[in-house]
Amino acid sequence: MITTIVGCLDDRLVPEVDFQVESATELLLYLESNGDYINSEAINEFVTASEVYSNRNSYLVIDVRSQSEFASGHIEGSANVEPKNLLSYLKGINQNNYAKIVLVSESGQAAAYYTALMRFAGFAKVTSMEYGMAEWHNDFASIWLNALQDYRPGYNHYTNEVYTKPNFSKLPQLNFMNKNAGINEKLEERINYLLNSGFNEAFVDTIDVSKHDSNNLDNDQASTRVETIYKHYNYLTNSFDEHFILCFGNNFLYRAHSLEGPFAGEGHLPTAVQYLPQIDLRSTAYLQTIPTGNVVAVYDVNGHTSAKVVAYLRLLGYDAKSILFGANNLFYSRLNFVNDLRAFAFNQSMIMSYPYITGN
Repeated sequence: MITTIVGCLDDRLVPEVDFQVESATELLLYLESNGDYINSEAINEFVTASEVYSNRNSYLVIDVRSQSEFASGHIEGSANVEPKNLLSYLKGINQNNYAKIVLVSESGQAAAYYTALMRFAGFAKVTSMEYGMAEWHNDFASIWLNALQDYRPGYNHYTNEVYTKPNFSKLPQLNFMNKNAGINEKLEERINYLLNSGFNEAFVDTIDVSKHDSNNLDNDQASTRVETIYKHYNYLTNSFDEHFILCFGNNFLYRAHSLEGPFAGEGHLPTAVQYLPQIDLRSTAYLQTIPTGNVVAVYDVNGHTSAKVVAYLRLLGYDAKSILFGANNLFYSRLNFVNDLRAFAFNQSMIMSYPYITGN
């Protein structure tokens, strides 16, 4: 099946599969021919706290937070499953017993990341609760409320300049425990590897590390903060050293359309390149313009779809990180100012007062 698909792809975009070097091409082709989750409408599917509360008898809720966070308060009936055990846990249940399987984390971003990995594994009923426990009850909302800001580093911070996509390049190369294993075994190995690496959604300064090999991912480094990114800002070149900034969203997110007013010309981070959802990450579009030699820092409106994109890119071997809280942590005031973005600005009115229980 994979050989047939290769013949249909543009040779300019996707190099011929070389099974000796274990190119990520094999995984890419498999994912695109099995639902292509990251380029489908399904990437935008989330459930609200209200939906979970209304369907708590028919939904399976899986809380992926730590045991201590779970004990401090969780949705009654939810199961606390460590991310590293998530795949095996889902294999042990019957999906047909539940209308939906909802992953829950503190802010919703980690749950979105793990949801993408489970969708890649074929669990079609898995989704995540948007904004996490922060939307469930005000007692958990500080993680989001404390993240809302207009980031101003004190120098050139936003621009409307359109940066072109880089030239096409080869996909990352991957190593597997058994290079002769079938594609399903290879996919599962990569997913378990990323589950063990984790996703740190805590609003603390992320550890700043050098870019690493795709098969030696550092723990919890699927996420980053804008403050960490700006440690690599080069004043002389007006760019970020060893970082590729990827804006995943539409033109309203990428550019400030008003020529006047408080946000005139303040569209995106310097050097950020726009990639359109459901279009640009396809193998026949611009996936391979994403450089393999840089840290790929991805942002969207609220850190949820960017977490899914990062799960996909890391699965393929890119050193990708999701900028936590997205535009809510970059230019919150502009989110509220632009009609087409306002719905993605987290605010107090989104927070429910649903009951929760403590203990394990």
